Amino acid sequence: MIRNYILKTIKIHYCVIIRFEIFKRGYYEAINKGLRPRGIIIVNPHNPTGDIYDEQTIQPILEFAAEKTLHIIFDEVYALSIFENEKPFQSIFNYTSIIDPERTHFIWSFSKDFALSGFRLGVLYGGSKELCSSGAAVNFIQIPSVIIQDIAAVLLSDQQWVDSYIKLNRSRLTQQYKKVKKIIEDMDNRIYVRPAKAGFFIWADCRLLLHEVTFEEEIHLFQIIFEHGVYLVSGSFLGCTQPGWFRIIFSVKEKWIDEILKRLKSGLDAYRQSTIASRA
Repeated sequence: MIRNYILKTIKIHYCVIIRFEIFKRGYYEAINKGLRPRGIIIVNPHNPTGDIYDEQTIQPILEFAAEKTLHIIFDEVYALSIFENEKPFQSIFNYTSIIDPERTHFIWSFSKDFALSGFRLGVLYGGSKELCSSGAAVNFIQIPSVIIQDIAAVLLSDQQWVDSYIKLNRSRLTQQYKKVKKIIEDMDNRIYVRPAKAGFFIWADCRLLLHEVTFEEEIHLFQIIFEHGVYLVSGSFLGCTQPGWFRIIFSVKEKWIDEILKRLKSGLDAYRQSTIASRA
């Protein structure tokens, strides 16, 4: 029998650190609104902070999900994009204990780690036969072409190349992150770049730059930088509870990054001048 559901995604608002208490609060806020939470989605490694959550951090969330009979989905799309000298990423199914395996699932795709967004090819590892059956039914309608599947199979069959690629990718991400982080912080000592461990983005705290620490002023800064040819993602768009945070992507060609940072500085200078003028 086919049953139809109307699903609604509830954002768990955060800014820097995701803790168990945040998910618990989000659950009861949904209950108070008359909603019936059915699952939790966790992005690990995290976007946009670049954090990696270990088993000790995740375990209380797993326990809460089991207590409330919630499905829990781990989006591990950045699992292979870990910076050098960081501990190896521990996937959910490598944990020492999973309380409710039938309601624990993970997803991964080629989009981020292999920079193959156009492939639309990924993995769903489900803890229950019902989920796998549903996934197979959806996949029948949205299945990638045979050519794409064949390319992916050939790519993954060369283990030596895969290992070499992952190592090189991690090295380049690490070096680019360090470079861009330093340049941005040198632009203005009021900008704080939060240390990251994975991904290809910087999570920058620009609150001290704002004329007023409000979401309206955050958008004002965004618009001025955009007018200078750089698109940043504002924290409010990503559910950040504090105004003034921005996500900055750094995984672009080396010859582009200097121009991007030059435009960013021009945008920040223009905002600074507009702030001075408004105070005059």
